[in-house]
Order: sequence, then structure tokens, then C-alpha cells
Amino acid sequence: MADGNSGNGSGNGGGGRNGGNPGNGPGSGESIVKMAGIGKRFGTVSALEEVDFEVRAGEVTALLGDNGAGKSTLIKILTGVYPPSSGTIYFRGRAVRIDSPRDARALGIETVYQDLALVPLLSVARNFFLGRELTGPLRTLQVRRME
Repeated sequence: MADGNSGNGSGNGGGGRNGGNPGNGPGSGESIVKMAGIGKRFGTVSALEEVDFEVRAGEVTALLGDNGAGKSTLIKILTGVYPPSSGTIYFRGRAVRIDSPRDARALGIETVYQDLALVPLLSVARNFFLGRELTGPLRTLQVRRME
């Protein structure tokens, strides 16, 4: 799938600089998000099968794969756009259900899509806050805080 390994697409995904073995060496912090055995079916089409992915504190994690490998589907499951057909999502060690982007946002999980400019006339920073702008007294925009 998205971890650079060949095969059925499963892998830990959180290898980082520790050679694919999270939990040893510097930077191996607490598990923030863990997706275990994630599967997604769209009718008869299996988009994901038994995918494991983990993000740990203090590490930079990349999700890589060929076009059509399921990267976007996995992220859409993590961010509540799609429900998983199978598997479990853990947040800080606790099993959670993420039924909507709002649920994901409440956990601090956000998505930056490939098309960064949802509104091309706004800066990247302003696009990040689109729909949930920071406001102050009298509901005035706090532009400096958003940039």
C-alpha cells in the first residue's frame, strides 16, 4: 500500500528513520494515531485490505505509494470522510470512531489536500482556516493569528 513495501498493501507505515521498526531508538514517542487492519470496500471493489498505519510523537511520517494505491482513501478514513469497512482506529491508545471530519478535527486531526488553494485568491494560511476563521471581539477576523 503506502509504506513502500510490495505485497498486499499492508505495512506499519510509521517506519521513519528507525528502519521500519517504530518503538526503538531516538524519536520513538507515544503512538498518536494507529490504524490497524483497515479495510475499505466500495461495493464489490476492495480499495484497502488489512492496512496498518501509525504516527508516533516526535517522528515525521510519510504516506507514499503509486497512483491508485489507496493513500487518499486511507486518509479519508482517518479524517472521517469515509467509514472503514473493517479495522480499528486508535487515538493515543484508545479505540475511537471517526464518523465525520468534525470528529477528526475534535481530535486534532486535519488534512491538507494536494490542491492547497481552495480559494486561489487567499493565502495558504487563510485557506487552512477556511470555514473556521479565528475571531476576536465583535467577531473581527484575527488575520495575524491565522498567518
